[in-house]
Amino acid sequence: FRFLVNNLAMSTSSVANPTFAAQSFVNKFNEDYETKHLKFEEQFWGTKMDLSSTPEVTFSAEDLTKTKNEMEDLLSDYKTVEEA
Repeated sequence: FRFLVNNLAMSTSSVANPTFAAQSFVNKFNEDYETKHLKFEEQFWGTKMDLSSTPEVTFSAEDLTKTKNEMEDLLSDYKTVEEA
């Protein structure tokens, strides 16, 4: 819901206020990065420290690779660079 409200506010306010649009872009990128980075960190430490998986989180080399790729894909997305 928050994403929908933020996008609606951005679409109506960004034309009139470029600073608002820039701040909205940065906020969304930061939220996306934080989510992906946290998942990668959980996998990294869980895998490296050989922690036991839980019902909420499974630690595996496969999931570590997946979360790292997702984080790196966000950082290397050319569309994001163009938008910035």
